[in-house]
Amino acid sequence: MGYIQRYRSFFSALPEMLCESEMVVDDFTCWSGEDVVESYVGRVVGNGLQAQKNNPEIKVRSIDPILVGARDRLEHFKREMQGQMGWTTDWGGWVEKGSGTREEASGECDDEDGCQGSGDEDFTSEHLRICPQGYTCCTSAMEETLSNLSRREFEGLVREAGRSLQASLNAQYRSFDTYFTDLLNSSERSLQESFLAKLSSLYSKNAPVFQDLYTDLRRYYRGSAVNLEETLNDFWARLLERLFKVSALPQYTLTDDYLECVAKQTETLRPFGDVPRDLKSKVTRALVAARSFVQGLTVSGEVVRKVSQVPLSPECTRAMMKLVYCPHCRGLASVKPCANYCRNVMKGCLANQADLDTEWQNLIDTMLQVASSFSSDPSVDAVIYSIPLRISDAILYMQENTEVFTSKVLQACGTPKVAGTQISGSEERKKRVNPASTAMEYKPSPTAGVRLEMQVCVSLKLQDILSVESNVPSRPIISLSLSLSLSHSLTHSLTHSLTHSLTHSLTHSLTHSLTHSLTLCVCTCVFCVD
Repeated sequence: MGYIQRYRSFFSALPEMLCESEMVVDDFTCWSGEDVVESYVGRVVGNGLQAQKNNPEIKVRSIDPILVGARDRLEHFKREMQGQMGWTTDWGGWVEKGSGTREEASGECDDEDGCQGSGDEDFTSEHLRICPQGYTCCTSAMEETLSNLSRREFEGLVREAGRSLQASLNAQYRSFDTYFTDLLNSSERSLQESFLAKLSSLYSKNAPVFQDLYTDLRRYYRGSAVNLEETLNDFWARLLERLFKVSALPQYTLTDDYLECVAKQTETLRPFGDVPRDLKSKVTRALVAARSFVQGLTVSGEVVRKVSQVPLSPECTRAMMKLVYCPHCRGLASVKPCANYCRNVMKGCLANQADLDTEWQNLIDTMLQVASSFSSDPSVDAVIYSIPLRISDAILYMQENTEVFTSKVLQACGTPKVAGTQISGSEERKKRVNPASTAMEYKPSPTAGVRLEMQVCVSLKLQDILSVESNVPSRPIISLSLSLSLSHSLTHSLTHSLTHSLTHSLTHSLTHSLTHSLTLCVCTCVFCVD
């Protein structure tokens, strides 16, 4: 049975080819050499003919899916045996007419190597550089072509993962940017409408002061080098100058130097009470959180773009060739490599990306901190929408304490020159802002009472976001999901349940390494058996 020896010799090396570098875990095992030999010999001898009779230990099997990829090789072997042993065959079963010892007598095979004497260049040994040498269907040129193909396919998978994530990041950036920009715009409109209705004269003459405030807030959110503390301090100083002219000392001529002196008394005399300090703290926290969040989305997208463009090393290209296409050179096109073998190759190929794991985790931790800040009291939208109300409160406070403040200013800065035209007491009272008119109702949003659902979902397919429930993944997993649900009435902060859900989801999800996720994706999507 020389032909059986030939197949036994060849396929005894199959497990090494299929499971190279395999670390068998749990109940997952690879084919043994004897299993493969039995399967192939069972197919060769058909359904119980002479070979089985002479070799009872060889089981006859029905059609094996593995054999589909080896049909051409078996046809070649059949033709060879017909020429050397005088067989009459059909595909359903082979009947041997000769003694089965011709190859052995001719010295064309031995117990180790089997018969290699066909002389057919399609199946003779090639001096291959990557795949195991021996009985092969590939030439050196074919091997080179398949190696390049495996490299392109793997790089394509990584790029596709990066493109998918970048699209998700861009979409979520636009979603959050639209949301926060609308907050600022709505807050400014609320201020304009309220002040025009109740403080028309004051607002009309000093509109640039309020407009510049919101312009600077937008610029800071967009990433400009704006100092928020200086911006807010400058706003209150400018507002004080204008109010002081109108309501405090309208009968005097106030020079720029005198107004500068008045502005310097702001911290000491606190003409607006505690409003400036309180508003500065809350607005700064809200703007810093929003700006950090959008910058985090932008940085994450850039990381994904660069990682997805890292070229494969020569060692990785060789390993990918052996993993994916070397089985083709042995006629096993339908056989997929073992899952653990696939993971090992992926980890080696992604070793450079693995160096990013620490910094990637730092980025995730930072995003978690920013996300949690959205839910703290008061919420971001409540702070932004409260700006008009807080400014109104500050003006009201100053009007109620005008006399005390004015006397302290006169003590600190002296008495200014009297204006050329004296203003009567009745006219002075008309110029004063009516304190009652400054009492404004808080109008948080035209859509107050309607729940705002904003999903900020980040899928970084360089992170294993979902927990792996089994050793062998059942579906591709390379995503990073950062889900921020700002679901609330615009007049209230985020609910505790949403906060808990967000924190729990992110903490539970963003725990695995960058390398592990890509490994799972590539192995499960394309190459490996489950």
